[in-house]
Amino acid sequence: MVFCLMVYYIFVENIFFGNRDIEADKREIFSKIAEHLSKCPKSLIVVDEVEYIHPQVIAGLAPFMDDSLPHVSFNGKTAPTHEATIILVSDFGTEATTAGMSSSQIEELVAKDCLKFWVDPKHTHLINHIIPFMPLDKSAIKELMEARLDNIHEISTITEDQITRVDYNVDVLHWLATHAIERYNTSFGRGAENFFREAVLSKLVQKLEMEEEKPACVAHLQVIKSTDKLAVRLQCKEQQKKDTKIIEEETEL
Repeated sequence: MVFCLMVYYIFVENIFFGNRDIEADKREIFSKIAEHLSKCPKSLIVVDEVEYIHPQVIAGLAPFMDDSLPHVSFNGKTAPTHEATIILVSDFGTEATTAGMSSSQIEELVAKDCLKFWVDPKHTHLINHIIPFMPLDKSAIKELMEARLDNIHEISTITEDQITRVDYNVDVLHWLATHAIERYNTSFGRGAENFFREAVLSKLVQKLEMEEEKPACVAHLQVIKSTDKLAVRLQCKEQQKKDTKIIEEETEL
């Protein structure tokens, strides 16, 4: 089965400035989703930052989540709703207030928080499942760090023409996980991501800026155990040729 994906982001800065037209926002979220479903009924719709959306605006989602309504009407057209899946993502029940709780306890807490954003309490039955984000342990943080290293081009502005690959060993993963978990315990997922940017990405970008021609480079990461620091080194194309020449000369000797 093939699904279309729609991600609806809320521009938080506009909400904080308090210049939003609630009714206009409600019509916008309704019309955008309806238009999308009219083109692709089998859709996965992700609405992010739900906690920042005004309850009146959230009410605009209810028709799409009501199983008793097979379609909605908009602009003289209809859009089917029964084949769509809607995921609401929020920070309700964050780890700051759920540390040590079981999954069922977190679900109960989130269910209570859901009452805050529905204008009509009866709409709470429209939510079929609550899936809490459980806290990550060190092994999960280690997997996150490894995924970031292996997909460096997808999470940054660094291109494959600049850095062809990143070389690292288990010591590097252990070092990253150990220090990232400290940030995670205080700032959660964003803390771990910020640490990776500071410890690895920013250093790679700085070193690339020092390379005038920005040649294809291999990034080497190494833990300096005596200082508990992470060393980041680039071996670029010209340097690789020099290293190869030196090895050949040593072999001849």
